[in-house]
Amino acid sequence: MKFFPIPTDRIIQVLGLGFIFMDIPYRKLVFKIKNLSSFYFASLLILIVILIVQNWNYSSLDLYYFKDHLDIFLYFFPAYLIIYILYKINKNKIVNNLLDSIVILAALQAIISLVFFFVPSIFDAYTSLLSQNASQGLTSRLGQVEKRLIGVGSAFFTGVIKYAVAFFIAIILPYLKTDLYKRKTIYIISFVLIIIAGLMTGRTFFVAICLGLVLYLLIDPRNTLRLIYKVIPSILVLTMVIYSIMISIGNQERIDRVFNFVFELFINYQKSGELTSSSTEGSISMYKFPKTLKTWVIGDGRMQNPNGSYYMGSDIGYVRMIFYFGIIFTVLYMIYQAYLCYLLSKKSPSWIFKAFCLIVLSWIIVLNFKGLANLNMYLLLLFIGLGVNNVVAKQSSMIKNKSIK
Repeated sequence: MKFFPIPTDRIIQVLGLGFIFMDIPYRKLVFKIKNLSSFYFASLLILIVILIVQNWNYSSLDLYYFKDHLDIFLYFFPAYLIIYILYKINKNKIVNNLLDSIVILAALQAIISLVFFFVPSIFDAYTSLLSQNASQGLTSRLGQVEKRLIGVGSAFFTGVIKYAVAFFIAIILPYLKTDLYKRKTIYIISFVLIIIAGLMTGRTFFVAICLGLVLYLLIDPRNTLRLIYKVIPSILVLTMVIYSIMISIGNQERIDRVFNFVFELFINYQKSGELTSSSTEGSISMYKFPKTLKTWVIGDGRMQNPNGSYYMGSDIGYVRMIFYFGIIFTVLYMIYQAYLCYLLSKKSPSWIFKAFCLIVLSWIIVLNFKGLANLNMYLLLLFIGLGVNNVVAKQSSMIKNKSIK
């Protein structure tokens, strides 16, 4: 934002840091979280690898990936603050309230994005508040803005990533009996809004839908019949209702452009028999690989060109990592991502949550075929939330056992 001298996420990080010194009992509770040191030790090793790669490659210093990975350490402070607030609200429902909040915020983001889409003047007012670099980034992709949703701090590839995580969480809420799920109407509307906003933000969300279906069946194979006869028909009916409402309040021509954009893959298949779209063809052209053994082994230590463009003209996650620190460290980095998901899955004995972690890992793997992505922010937030929840449960159990004796 123009009126903040520093980015808003940094402000939240500073607030989180302040709370570490304010509530000592809660701080002790957080640092009792099992495997928190393992979580950050693994993250530190990756940071060291990045520094080693920079040292091996004597080209101009490229700190893009260093700063990107450093965020997992800075994310600790907002995560600390968020879980602290939930702890104070109800320390026995931290996880359920956290999951509900993520879904509700995603639904609100969807509503804001739809308002931006249908009322361009509000979107223009929003962009006028952004910093020059951020507003120029949106303006330079004005053609995409005409047929895709833009949210507050959530656009294009990044937006799809966030909506997908909320979508996966929404799938497991019924099995956790959260407060949001008990409010069936709000839950269903939120679920449908997330799907619509996800698709209108980026077509990669179709992959998230497929992974969501896998998650639904992993939780309970008996869900197959429920999926065929209840879930899919209900979502289709609600989607058609919302689509009709969008046509009635929006520009018919613009809505048609959005529809053609979202379903371009299937429209092209119907016409030519090939599952292709402008974005898939563009992505395929970005699959470029090293021509020297040195680059394959230790990379070039570059993520960006001096002018800020993608190194080697590729935005593909795996390609960028290979050119940055070679194939070996690329594999190690993905193992690191799997390790974080594994540590998270250990926080709950529930198969439902373990299946969720498996799908989240699958989503990370898929995303990097499209762009450079990780879910460190969500993994850390859920890790601390579940960790604090477990420590509280253990303390309550000890107190109960003492009272019985």
